[in-house]
Amino acid sequence: MRTVSPSDADRDAQGNPIPRNWAWSGCHSAGGLMTHLLRLMNVPASSPKAYQWPQGSTQTGYHRGVNVPTERLALWHADDLYARDDLMDPSIDMATVYNLGLDYDVYRALFADPPKDANESSEQWTEFARWTGRIAVQNAAYSALYWCMFCIAQLQDVDPAADPWTTPSFLSSIKNQIAAKWHLTSADSDQLWSANEQKFRDKTSQFHAGHAVEIDAIALNEGVTSGWAAFFLLERKHNEWLWQR
Repeated sequence: MRTVSPSDADRDAQGNPIPRNWAWSGCHSAGGLMTHLLRLMNVPASSPKAYQWPQGSTQTGYHRGVNVPTERLALWHADDLYARDDLMDPSIDMATVYNLGLDYDVYRALFADPPKDANESSEQWTEFARWTGRIAVQNAAYSALYWCMFCIAQLQDVDPAADPWTTPSFLSSIKNQIAAKWHLTSADSDQLWSANEQKFRDKTSQFHAGHAVEIDAIALNEGVTSGWAAFFLLERKHNEWLWQR
């Protein structure tokens, strides 16, 4: 059906929204495709809507997901499989993307019912961000490792000889970054970091060891500390992976 995107509509010469025949976001196509493929394999599935109020809009927009009740699996937003930074990392177990690692019934209770108004919609999306953030930190995924190495680089600006893993300013900074990015409480951020710190230690040291020559070259050529050089290289490697995958 021809429809108008409430969040990013094309306009004609008079400024009127132009209905289009194609889906205006990836999840609409992906949700339908996944649902029909599952049904072809005799797996019951549906493509529920996840409602939101786009900024400045007076009507709801919506995303599409996938619900597979016989397997007790749901995906509130089909783009999560391939387009959400927090979940788009080769180190993440894809099973945790479904249900965000929660029990199926708990997950459905949190996200299945359409919100009644814009405030409830915003709260729902914020809660969704909190759970994706937990997955990112628990897996030391790129979006979480990014902030870890960013905070290490900042610390090196102040004290190049400091051990980041025992420096209060680093620990405070990384926990604050985690809390701010994913709308987590300080207590949640502290608990997540404490439980997963060793994963970040291991990933950071492995990255430095595996790319020592490249890091040294960036540090020399750009006149930055090894911390900033490693951070810049991490970004570059991730972007290369995105294009190659």
